[in-house]
Amino acid sequence: MKIRAFGCPETFLAHTKADLLKNEAVNSPPLGILYALRRNNGSADILLTAENESGFR
Repeated sequence: MKIRAFGCPETFLAHTKADLLKNEAVNSPPLGILYALRRNNGSADILLTAENESGFR
């Protein structure tokens, strides 16, 4: 498993959005947070994914 860190909300959202939207009802809270961070130029200090060969988890 690989941990990836992202430098800004826009980059993180670009990397994760398609997978998050596959189950939008469950993932709407994190999507909302990401949209708010992007809109407010929020800090990306906590934007991480855990990924394996199948994608992120």
